Amino acid sequence: MQLGCCDVILVNEGDLNGDKSREISVFNAPENGCVYMWTTYSFKNKRWTKLIEPFLIATDCEDFKPADLQNRVFKEDDKVYYWDVDPNGEESKPIKVQVRVR
Repeated sequence: MQLGCCDVILVNEGDLNGDKSREISVFNAPENGCVYMWTTYSFKNKRWTKLIEPFLIATDCEDFKPADLQNRVFKEDDKVYYWDVDPNGEESKPIKVQVRVR
């Protein structure tokens, strides 16, 4: 699995897709800037595959701890979501975004 450049944090997601195995998310810094990449993987057929389309997280250059990231991706009513920030809002309110599970 390619994890990227810098400051990698792994997040245990539990079983998001109902296959009785756990998924993990990888939160990693770019080579420069303050927008991090979030990628969620599932272990299928003896290899890690992307479970949902990767997305970017603007961090305002703040440090993150694993506990801050634990509930970023979640399952609710058999659907998978992630928390994003409204790009049009001035208050940086979180918005729930549904994702398609591969």
